[in-house]
Amino acid sequence: MVWLCPAYSRPKRLAVLAKSWEKCQPRTPLHVRLWSGDPFKEEYKKRRWPKTWSFYESSHQRVGPTLNEFAFEYRPGCETYGFIAEDVVLRTPGGLEHLAALAEPCYISYPNDMIQRWRLATHPCVGGELIRELGWWAHPDVEHGFDVPLMTVGLLCRLTRYTPFVVFDHQHFLRNPELFDEVYGELYTNGSKQPNSLMHMKDLEAIRRYQKEGEADKDAAKVIGWLHSLAEDPDEWAAEDRAAKLILPDSKLEFDRSGERVR
Repeated sequence: MVWLCPAYSRPKRLAVLAKSWEKCQPRTPLHVRLWSGDPFKEEYKKRRWPKTWSFYESSHQRVGPTLNEFAFEYRPGCETYGFIAEDVVLRTPGGLEHLAALAEPCYISYPNDMIQRWRLATHPCVGGELIRELGWWAHPDVEHGFDVPLMTVGLLCRLTRYTPFVVFDHQHFLRNPELFDEVYGELYTNGSKQPNSLMHMKDLEAIRRYQKEGEADKDAAKVIGWLHSLAEDPDEWAAEDRAAKLILPDSKLEFDRSGERVR
C-alpha cells in the first residue's frame, strides 16, 4: 500500500498530522507532495518529519492532477493507493492497513471523516487494479473534487466499503470556524459555508457532465465487464468438471453428495 498527502501551504497543519501519524502509524510510509510554487515550501523543508515520510516536488498544484501523476508516473503498479489531506488527524491505530486490505484489488474503502462519513469517500484507499482499469484516480476534468466521480463509479459497481471505526478526524473549518485559512478560502470565498469558488464551479460542471451524459455509466460498464472477465471462467470450469466427472448444468443426470448417480 502507498499513501499520498498533497501538502499545500499548511506546514503547521501537516505537523499535527505528523504527531498523530507517529502515534497511529509509526512504521507506515507516507509520500508528501510539495507544490513547486508553494510559498511555504522552504518551511516544509526546515521542519523535522517522521522517519517514514518522504517528500517529492511537483509542478501540479491541485489535488486531481497530483493524484494521477502519483499513480501513473511517480508510483505506478501499486496494489493500493490511499489519499490523506494535511488537515486530518489520525485516531485509529493500524487503520491504514485495514483500509488497504479492504481496497485490494479493486475496491474503494474509506474512513469515517467526521463530516461526510458514509456519504462520500473524501479520503479513499483504492485498489490499484481499479485505478489502472479506469485510467485515472481523479477524473481528468476535475481539479479538486476528485472524490465524487470516484464514488459515482464505486456506487454503480457496488465497490465501496465504508469503515466507520477507522477514523480520520478531518479538522475542517466547517466543524471549527477558527480553523479557516487562505487554503479553505480558495473554495469557500467571502465567508461562505458552501464551496462557491470558480474552481469549484468548474469542478461541479465537470462532475454533472460525467454523471448525466453517460460517461459514468460507460466507466461502470467497463469496470463490471472487466471484473466479470477476471472472475468467471466457464471453459476452465467445464474442463475441471469433466476431469472430476461432475455433471454440467445442461445434463439431465444428477449425482448425490457421495458421487453416486441418482436415477
